[in-house]
Amino acid sequence: MEALAEFRALDCKRFAALTLDVLGMLRLNSGGDLALARAELEEAVVLAAETGFERGMLFLDTNLAEIEFALGNHSAAIALAERAVSRHYATRESLSLAIAWSNLAMYYAYQERWPDAQSAAESSLGYAHEADARSYRDFALQTFAALKAHRGDWHAAAQLLGYVDARLVQLGLERGTTEQAGYDRLIATLRDNFGAALGELLASGATLSDTAAELIAKPLALAG
Repeated sequence: MEALAEFRALDCKRFAALTLDVLGMLRLNSGGDLALARAELEEAVVLAAETGFERGMLFLDTNLAEIEFALGNHSAAIALAERAVSRHYATRESLSLAIAWSNLAMYYAYQERWPDAQSAAESSLGYAHEADARSYRDFALQTFAALKAHRGDWHAAAQLLGYVDARLVQLGLERGTTEQAGYDRLIATLRDNFGAALGELLASGATLSDTAAELIAKPLALAG
């Protein structure tokens, strides 16, 4: 907070924007005051725009979308994430695009916009491979698991989710707010379908190779 006060006093808007972004995301990731986090990110967006800080805008929209989603404002999150994707194309940064498309895929899936979710997940998977971003490859596959469940392919959905669970443990990572929301909904549906047998299917998925998991995930031809 002291750094933010100093940047404001010096009228260093870019550094103030970056500091506000950090503060807002810390609140999101620690379960803090989300309304305050949103206000901080909204101010950061304004400051970045005032100074033509295009590179900052690449991730500020993405992060603000995450806060809106956590607040339950799913349509606002989608609008921001779609804007973020369009900004990321200006730089063609593979990692940024993998992140933005991954989040957008999960937002679409949460609203059951399945064809959009599939398209976004495919884009995220491609950019994650390009950037060698293993975690976002796994998050894309989680969305594919939700898509499989939507199609009624419950075994494939459970195996894919078990695969993702195992890989995240391997990477020492936990799901963020958005990923956890999608996981909670999917695992509840799978438990309703399989009951006690779900554990065995998840364990089976954990043994899949990377290639086998992607073969299970794709192709998906959704009618809508």
